Amino acid sequence: MKKSVILAGAMNEAGYLAEIFDKKGYKVTIVHPNRDECEKMAKFQQAEICCGNPAKNSVLEEAGIESADLICALMHNDADNCLICQLAKKNYGVAKTAALLHDPRKADFFKAMGVDWVVSAMISLSEMIE
Repeated sequence: MKKSVILAGAMNEAGYLAEIFDKKGYKVTIVHPNRDECEKMAKFQQAEICCGNPAKNSVLEEAGIESADLICALMHNDADNCLICQLAKKNYGVAKTAALLHDPRKADFFKAMGVDWVVSAMISLSEMIE
């Protein structure tokens, strides 16, 4: 059975990651709250598109969260990303969660809240500079 990933928000990032996961054999679902963006992405190769707020249980269920192996929260709001990961893990038992983090000072909080992978461009850049 194919592994399943849900990419929540940020269409540019989701589109890029969708290509990578698709090549690795994953079933890919992209969730985004903006209908216009969803219609643009509907033309994307094999990814399924679900339009709605990914911070809502009903939208996650429509996206197939019950069978997801991984969720990547890519919204432009850190609080939304943390909430999406928490919902996925606590309500649906998703094995792995990843969150895009815009404020690197929140990294420890995200980890304490159970987010498996916290991704921050600022943290990565600061580590390169050392």
